[in-house]
Amino acid sequence: MATLAKIKLLIIVTLSEMGGAQKYVYSLATGLPKDQFEVKVICAPGGPLISELTKAGIEVTSLQTLVREINPKQDWQAIQDLKALIHQWQPDIVHVNSTKVGLLGRVAAWFCKVPVSLYTAHGFVLSEPLSKSTKTLYWLGEKLGAWLGTYTIAVSEVDRQLALRYKLTTPSRIITIHNGIELEPDTSRDTARYEETTALKAELNLPTDKLLIGTIANFYPTKGLSFFLKAGALIKQAQSADGGRTRSGPPQPKVHLVLIGDGEERPQLLELVKELGLSEDVTFLGRRPNAGQLTSIFDLFIISSIKEGLPFALLEAMAQECAVVATRVGGIPEVLGNNEFGLLVEPGDASALADAAVRLLQNPALARQLGKKARSRILTAFSSEEMLNQTSAIYSRLLSESKTA
Repeated sequence: MATLAKIKLLIIVTLSEMGGAQKYVYSLATGLPKDQFEVKVICAPGGPLISELTKAGIEVTSLQTLVREINPKQDWQAIQDLKALIHQWQPDIVHVNSTKVGLLGRVAAWFCKVPVSLYTAHGFVLSEPLSKSTKTLYWLGEKLGAWLGTYTIAVSEVDRQLALRYKLTTPSRIITIHNGIELEPDTSRDTARYEETTALKAELNLPTDKLLIGTIANFYPTKGLSFFLKAGALIKQAQSADGGRTRSGPPQPKVHLVLIGDGEERPQLLELVKELGLSEDVTFLGRRPNAGQLTSIFDLFIISSIKEGLPFALLEAMAQECAVVATRVGGIPEVLGNNEFGLLVEPGDASALADAAVRLLQNPALARQLGKKARSRILTAFSSEEMLNQTSAIYSRLLSESKTA
């Protein structure tokens, strides 16, 4: 009996650093059934995504012409490079991720007459504060990409609605599939021993006698990390003003801020730390391959972004039963609900971040309650299995439709 041919899936993402889009790519490439899909990945060189995929047995091709910044000459060459690789492999599906290669990849796939090309929008650039001319340019790019491509996946319902509001596509050509993570059975805080947590803090040169407030992000302006640091300064002031007492009375340990990640804003953030007088109160841990697991040592996790899709870091922190304060942007409210699984504040407001953080720090019982509910939320609604099943179903449907068109 003849076996069915595997679906040849080519996944493309601009950069190879381990941001949200790259975690999504890794999850798809390694999680889809290997007896049904043959997967290859294209990305820019130099980042950890390449080694992680290679270790998992996924073939990766890196292109020097894939860069984050708009560069017409180099972008045109990137299209030619992508066309050559697509012609060579003849994939059934091209699945592009991130704004830049979202357009370039769909152009290349269209020229090569690939049966199906999908774009996952990890937060539309159009949701950012932009000049009218810049917004028009991005709108034209998104509109062209949607016209050339077959289908769009939005990682949040707010992004799906944004795409429809801007008339980038039609309701029949876009769906919301939330990001999901693989949840290990032993990540509950009930199973984590105090000694192990203390040892991990010591290993990372973090204070063991302070409350740790952490965040995970690539250091881009959209992550709002200046507001995270300013909120930290305000939290420190609040503790000094009230003697650092909890609602039940005993003195509260001082706080220490931890940033996991790196990027273009690092020099400005280091300077801001000095300006705020936080030099002894902040640790930059750099990029970490196990960043999500490190949230187990945080007493509080903060997302200060001014623009988001649906951040994996949020899901990872919630899976570790970490109490969360996050900005009301992108798909974050779809995860946290109406302050049911974490506290939401408006973006760009350091005072609001600090107030919400102080509320949880002064009420450990509430923080523990939110942490436990957060983990349950991830277990029931944001699993990688559900994300992969929904995406695989879309692949199959679109391929079937392409054969009958």
